[in-house]
Amino acid sequence: TGSGELSDQAKGVLIEEFTGVRCVNCPAGAEAIAQFKTLYGEQLVPVALHTGFFARPYPENLIDFRTSDADAIEAFLGGPQGYPSAVIDRAQFSGEAGLQLTRNSWAGYIGARLAEEPAVAIGVTSTFDSLARQLTIDIETLGRTGTDGREVFLTVLVLENDIADYQLTPEGKEADYVHEHAMRMAVTSPTGESLGAIAVDQSGTRSYTVDIPAEFVAQHLEVVAFVHYADADPGGKEVLQAVVGKLAG
Repeated sequence: TGSGELSDQAKGVLIEEFTGVRCVNCPAGAEAIAQFKTLYGEQLVPVALHTGFFARPYPENLIDFRTSDADAIEAFLGGPQGYPSAVIDRAQFSGEAGLQLTRNSWAGYIGARLAEEPAVAIGVTSTFDSLARQLTIDIETLGRTGTDGREVFLTVLVLENDIADYQLTPEGKEADYVHEHAMRMAVTSPTGESLGAIAVDQSGTRSYTVDIPAEFVAQHLEVVAFVHYADADPGGKEVLQAVVGKLAG
């Protein structure tokens, strides 16, 4: 991503969907997100976090989608009161008790966040070395309106798409349900690493190299990066920009 592209990058909206293979209502949430993705393309950045009671795998499951990284994110954001549930840009919306939002509110809040100008732009370049099974991720940041002297954090996650595995649905247990945007690992700390404050036009770079487990299908992986506040209070965790990067190599 060239700096010219970063200077006019559109706002990306992060939607963190809390889900599990035993959650009968969660496929409806995933379907809603798929429709938003069709509508907004790369401006919508979905992450599926398999946490809690409903995420316990069935004996038939090929994959245990649970990760300590997802648990750490849930602890940081606060867990769902019911399902399907999602957190949008980690924003505290007026009239909502916490960051977790029920499905009927997602469309309006996504639309509101898309209208924002990103305070920081993010470029992601990912290269996979198939022999070493190593993923190199280069991140570029550029202050747009800047962060007003506030410290911000960068979180980088590796997701996997197109995973056919068991999922409870209203029709019963489905063997070849396709799981999308499953969060497989955090590259940074799951709650982010500090970038300090970012001024207008200030640029920065970070690079990471991670080993990719053999069971991850490389061509189905994507890298999600987002810059956010990370205050202790729930209203202070807002995501300023989120992007998804495909893999090269």
